[in-house]
Amino acid sequence: KRPPAWLLMSGLGLLVLLLAVASLSAGRINVPWSAWTTLGEDPRSSIIFSLRLPRALLGILVGAALGTAGAALQGYVRNPLADPGTMGVSQIAAFAAVMTIYLGTAAAVPWLLMAAAILGGRIALLLINRVTRFGRLLRDPGDRISRRAGGYTICVPCASSTEAATA
Repeated sequence: KRPPAWLLMSGLGLLVLLLAVASLSAGRINVPWSAWTTLGEDPRSSIIFSLRLPRALLGILVGAALGTAGAALQGYVRNPLADPGTMGVSQIAAFAAVMTIYLGTAAAVPWLLMAAAILGGRIALLLINRVTRFGRLLRDPGDRISRRAGGYTICVPCASSTEAATA
């Protein structure tokens, strides 16, 4: 018999919390647990609160965001094995990022690289929706095949162009 969902989620949340706390003590410089209580007195406490704690919190937030985005994509295409490469989103985002490097704009404006990748992924989803909009019935199993074919149709030229630009 399976455990209740709330018990499983609570256990996994507790495991993430314990691993995050354990990761705060791991690193090149050994920081003892006594440095946690001496906030301003021990210089090693700044390693925990200035470097390791923000990194651990950011890792938890990014992991949760990626998990949510993956679950949304799997629900969208109705495929539990789907990933961004299934529809070609990651290839087109990579193509947009490589083009900013190739054109030299990423060196002048560093944040433009990430913005181009995000915009490329968004454009990929819009293009795939437009290409596959001909089969209007979203519940039709053939529509899922049509979406995947539309994704491949759009991502293959971008993936090959990315390879050509980086070679």
